[in-house]
Amino acid sequence: MVHYQARLDATFAALSDVTRRGVLEQLGRSDASVSDLAQRFHMTLTGMGKHVSILEEAGLVTTEKVGRVRTCRLGIRQLEEEAAWIERHRELWSARFDALDEIVATLNARRRPMASEGSSAAIKRTAVERKGDRELVVTRTFDAPVHLVFEAWRNPELFKRWWIPKSAGMSLVSGDMDIRTGGTYRLVFKHPAFDQPMAFFGTYKEVTENTRLVWTNEESDQGALTTVTFEEKDGKTLVTLHELYPTEAARDEAIAGSAEGLPEQFAQLDELLAARA
Repeated sequence: MVHYQARLDATFAALSDVTRRGVLEQLGRSDASVSDLAQRFHMTLTGMGKHVSILEEAGLVTTEKVGRVRTCRLGIRQLEEEAAWIERHRELWSARFDALDEIVATLNARRRPMASEGSSAAIKRTAVERKGDRELVVTRTFDAPVHLVFEAWRNPELFKRWWIPKSAGMSLVSGDMDIRTGGTYRLVFKHPAFDQPMAFFGTYKEVTENTRLVWTNEESDQGALTTVTFEEKDGKTLVTLHELYPTEAARDEAIAGSAEGLPEQFAQLDELLAARA
């Protein structure tokens, strides 16, 4: 295994340089001396000699010195191992992209009414709209008093029970939430289609009991500033989620991606509140 990895390392290192790739192309047409190659690539003999030595160590080139002339030829190796390695990783990434296609299809399916009448009605009560060039506003009225609704956002254990859309196929690996003004959060998710987990993190800029939550999304420079307000009327609570993005493109990408899950997330919150009523 060590020898195999060493061969791969040597081959890919040799192929990483544009001059060395050009030398191989040239030798594929005809043998050439080091001096001929140096002249063709406008290099010194010493510089070309170093390139040829690297190719020879990788088994991609052989040389023969007759008198003062050192002739270069393509090596006998056919790069079967390298080709097989590339093919395995091509298949791996192809499978990952197929899985990503399935995720995107699932997210797009959320735009259509869900099969059950109850779920369809629940999701239709969530309004998602653009405002201005960089803003996304989501509103939903919950049939619960404000203190119960706010607790579902304020209590980390309750928050984790409804925040992940079930149809996304993701699971929460870890969640640290210090929900107070100046506190921080870090939520780590995983999906079976990806080897590495995804982390979302930021800082709570404002936490006002039963009224308002404000936090940053710092996992990228395109993250939004999220503000959630709570307003009770006649025993029901209007929740308004407002996100301000740094660019219009970032806002539109959010709407096409994760923001599509908000109706499902809010429907899950509705179910949680009904169970706790």
